[in-house]
Amino acid sequence: MGLIPSETMEAVRSRVDIAEVVTRYVPDLRLSGRSFKGRCPFHQEKTPSFHVNAERQTFHCFGCGVGGDVFAFLMKIENMGFSEAVERLAERAGVPVSWTKESSGAGGQERRELLEALAFAADFYRGCLLQSPRAEAARNYLASRKVSAQASEAFHLGYAPGGSEFHAAAQKKGLASDMLSKAGLISMKGERPRDYFFDRVMYPIRDAKGATVGFGARTLGDGEPKYLNSPESPVFSKSRVLYGLWEGLNAVRRVRKAVLMEGYMDVIAAHQHGFPIACAPLGTALTPDQAALLKRYAPSVAVVFDSDKAGQTAAIRGSAVLLTAGLSVRAAAVPSGKDPDEFLHQFGGQAFKDECLAKSESPDQFLARKLLAAAPKPLTPETKSSIAKEVLALISKVPDEILKSEWTKRLAKTLDVSEDALFREVGRTPAGRGAPQARPAPAAAPKAVPAAFFPSEDAQILRLIFENAGPSAPAVAESDFISEAGRNIWRAFERVRSEPSWPARLLESLEEAEQSCASGLLVEDGKSADSDKALEVLLARRRALRRLREIEPQIREMGAGKRPKDAALQEEYLRLCLATKRRGN
Repeated sequence: MGLIPSETMEAVRSRVDIAEVVTRYVPDLRLSGRSFKGRCPFHQEKTPSFHVNAERQTFHCFGCGVGGDVFAFLMKIENMGFSEAVERLAERAGVPVSWTKESSGAGGQERRELLEALAFAADFYRGCLLQSPRAEAARNYLASRKVSAQASEAFHLGYAPGGSEFHAAAQKKGLASDMLSKAGLISMKGERPRDYFFDRVMYPIRDAKGATVGFGARTLGDGEPKYLNSPESPVFSKSRVLYGLWEGLNAVRRVRKAVLMEGYMDVIAAHQHGFPIACAPLGTALTPDQAALLKRYAPSVAVVFDSDKAGQTAAIRGSAVLLTAGLSVRAAAVPSGKDPDEFLHQFGGQAFKDECLAKSESPDQFLARKLLAAAPKPLTPETKSSIAKEVLALISKVPDEILKSEWTKRLAKTLDVSEDALFREVGRTPAGRGAPQARPAPAAAPKAVPAAFFPSEDAQILRLIFENAGPSAPAVAESDFISEAGRNIWRAFERVRSEPSWPARLLESLEEAEQSCASGLLVEDGKSADSDKALEVLLARRRALRRLREIEPQIREMGAGKRPKDAALQEEYLRLCLATKRRGN
């Protein structure tokens, strides 16, 4: 039959929420912190030890040791093969499945090279903005939009001078033209390659791990289009990324909320005025993939788009996509007919909070109010019917039956019509809802997962590495691990760290015992306040202790007179003793 392309599996992973899949088999699964917890469906237990991490889309049972991604869960619970599990979940997510003789996805090496090229481009454009005389218009534009130096640095804003300046710099760096073309950075059309972006303000687009995967670019002249995104590439799909999400991800994780805006400047203004939880789609309508991405980090979203007719229509459509994905949604209008960017700069963050976010409404109320405001008065039966149909179409997107019922009742009061009529219109009555599904019979208990020697010291390093899987994570060496399991997990992680679904790819590349060790770390809740710093301190202590053990025999021999004195070695020994003692040895 062939292979399922990696792009198909990534599409399924991005659209399917593992917590929703697991809940069908584990009805007592409940949110605990940032993860979910329930009784394991694979073995009998009274105290819940089965954990699901929706952010990383993995599960692990601390009782029987079983763990994996959403495909592994379905395979184990339904006793089915991998291909069947992918097809079942693809059907659920609405992703078409095609088969190929060879995997057509970007290989790990190609992906790393593409990300390297894009990272170089981001730094090149940033340098041009800060230093190039040709960037004066770009600097003036950003100043006119009141972008602070801190916000410009945080979002790594840049300037593309055009011509072939970037291509020449990239070639000097040793980056191949075919890879630059595949990354959407140069165009190979015409007699010779030329830069894809020219005379534009550059907005690097970063994925949820902080890697630059593409760019948004605004023209400074009269050229069209006004905004231009990177073309689709093996590492960039504008339907799967949200601008500003990575820059505010720590805040989004902390408060479990996000504010969805319309454009780059709206997001930058929001961050600048104290709302780092703001993010935006890339100039297009919100997609199911973007909603699924948001849901991993924030179950609650406020939609604040531009106040014009197009913006309000987009807000309602975006709300429908978010509702379908199972998120809690509020919609808000910016007062005074302004865009969020304009309002924030004119009135400030507190006014935005009080006059906009605090007055947000559920999407059904937002839409009903908009339609009623535009309708001629008094309302005719035909007008009420038209409004009802439009609002009920939105309500039908809600997967929560109680919310559907309550919102339908509220609409009946708003329009002064019969509840029964609206319930019939939506295709059901309050009493016609289906009975809850019975819990499937527990799957046969899997054989015990073999244990691997996995010391807590190695687990601690890997835990911190997993917390910051982005490109800026401190360098770790194989020698930093004590156990073979730790080294194997780290090597596997290094191979997949640049991939969007690296937790799933990591687990599927490990042997069973090591997979259990890794899946246990992946479902753990919480993120260190500064995981980079914590990892640096831990590695420094580990390396100091290792060096201390290496030279202690020589120091003892010096003390016993069996070895000539070595002042430098003795000084190093004392320095290491003090360092390890300070670090808690």
